[in-house]
Amino acid sequence: MADLAGSGGYKNFILPALALVVLGALYFAQKQVLTETPQPTPSEAQPTTKPVARGESAPAKPDAKAPEEPAAPAAAEERARRDAMLRRLQGSLARRGVPAQADAPAAEPATGAAPAPASPDAKQPAPPTPTLNKDYIRQRIKDDLVPLARECYESALEDDAALAGRLVMDFSIVGDEDIGGVVDEVALGEDSEIKHPELLECLRESMYSVTFEPPEGYGTVRVTYPIVFAQAPPDGE
Repeated sequence: MADLAGSGGYKNFILPALALVVLGALYFAQKQVLTETPQPTPSEAQPTTKPVARGESAPAKPDAKAPEEPAAPAAAEERARRDAMLRRLQGSLARRGVPAQADAPAAEPATGAAPAPASPDAKQPAPPTPTLNKDYIRQRIKDDLVPLARECYESALEDDAALAGRLVMDFSIVGDEDIGGVVDEVALGEDSEIKHPELLECLRESMYSVTFEPPEGYGTVRVTYPIVFAQAPPDGE
């Protein structure tokens, strides 16, 4: 499909649908194999200790380790880094939104004449239109989002075993070549067939973790990305 170019430092992309098939998600869940852990032998269950002679003090028991505090979830850490970068990007883009007057070329005044004051109504040069290769976006989705989307879908199938169809994600990639690029404003597209709220929330949070290079120039690239969710039939059907 052709690119849809917007104004004001934005560019829109509509990408072809990605077919995401969960191979036997329901069937594998029904074929779990349980294995028993063998009971330890008496020698393994009770550690041997050296007998203590009369008059000797028993060896001190090693201090029990204090329970370790659970590490912060990786997703939360990744979200915190993304939020921090997004704040930096917003500040940078706000500063670059209107080019400095000194950067604009000015006509040389006549000899002996004072420079004419700049008109407040004079139009400022439009910011460059950011661009990002569509094939690159598609590859990043395939590498980073698809594995997470598969997990989201498998989880949603536990709630709705017949869940399938087309889901459209609208998201923005905000970037500055001096800082980087992050995903922002992830939303469900109007053309989505799937409206499952838990699946959408899982995909939204997963989308925030996908990494992109910043658009060429600076600004925002808006992407519309359809994903088709379907279950593969079991072997022999």
